[in-house]
Amino acid sequence: MLHPLRLSLLLSMALLAGCGDGAGEAASASALVIDTGSEDARRQHDVNLAFARNYQARCPTTPASRPRLLLTGFVFNATGSMVGEVVPEAKVSGGFRGGGVVAPATQLGVGSRLLRLPGVDADVEVCALTLPVAWDLAAVLVLRELDAFAPNFVMMNGIGGAREKVWLELGAMNAALVSEDGTNTIRPAGDPSKYVPLVPSASADEYLRPNLLSWAAVQNAGRDAIAKASRRGGFGVSFDDVVFGVTLAGFPRGGNSFVCNNITYTVGYVMDHPEKATRLLESSRGDAGVDVRLSRDYSAVPRVFVHWPFEIAPSFVGAGSDVLKAMAGAQLGALARGDQPTRGENAAADPTLRGGSSY
Repeated sequence: MLHPLRLSLLLSMALLAGCGDGAGEAASASALVIDTGSEDARRQHDVNLAFARNYQARCPTTPASRPRLLLTGFVFNATGSMVGEVVPEAKVSGGFRGGGVVAPATQLGVGSRLLRLPGVDADVEVCALTLPVAWDLAAVLVLRELDAFAPNFVMMNGIGGAREKVWLELGAMNAALVSEDGTNTIRPAGDPSKYVPLVPSASADEYLRPNLLSWAAVQNAGRDAIAKASRRGGFGVSFDDVVFGVTLAGFPRGGNSFVCNNITYTVGYVMDHPEKATRLLESSRGDAGVDVRLSRDYSAVPRVFVHWPFEIAPSFVGAGSDVLKAMAGAQLGALARGDQPTRGENAAADPTLRGGSSY
């Protein structure tokens, strides 16, 4: 889900982000506009919008007595497979069916389980989602489950390159690439040569949104788990031939401007602004979209997006899910010890993955 860098546009996008209506910010926020100019896009958007409006959270809504993890991946790639390995009820059956309107229900898996995770001295309630690769719709689904489930940690996952390190994303940017999502129909409205803002009414100082994590604890747990799984594999390829380690990825990066960045920024923005409704799935035709408002303040809840090598699937899904569980457990364990998470800083990024002009 990574796209080529268009760095020259970042400065202009930062200026655009500062043109929001500050006077109305406490009450509501506008978000990405979906291009419904074509008949195919209009039909797909109508289906997505109806699904989002009618969606009811499926994970437990009872008060939490144990640590809670909200875990997401994307359908038809390694992260969806790993999430389904952790919580089988979240698996999406069948393969990709191209052509025509894509029914969101066929590309969504939701399930929950009580699990023991490494580094946590208690059972953990896990709410897992395998998400459609869909602009704004994926974010709506995450936020609906988040507000009902009230997690202690939100761990979102997507794919990057074929073979590389696992990337812990230090943050996200208020910018989207004008490109079709997994439906091959829906894209943000705007000039394809430019980025468009995810939340146009966000203030200029919120153009960059740091994630919140116990970075060292999670990174070290991931490295240790990779080392333990290093020789797993077959046919002359082992796990550590595909997954080289765990590193920190900076922001903004033009290469991280697709649906992965969409859910990272949008979910983080709404978590940090419980006082306002944020409108998602608005269309260029003027549809009202969906207003999302959380019932409590989640600004102190750790959240991160993790990019994984896509060649984890199909041979290394089990090993990858072990690394995922180790990192999730490390964050929950850190919270239990009083190790408070911190906001991501670009200065901590791998030098090859720094955001801004050095990327």
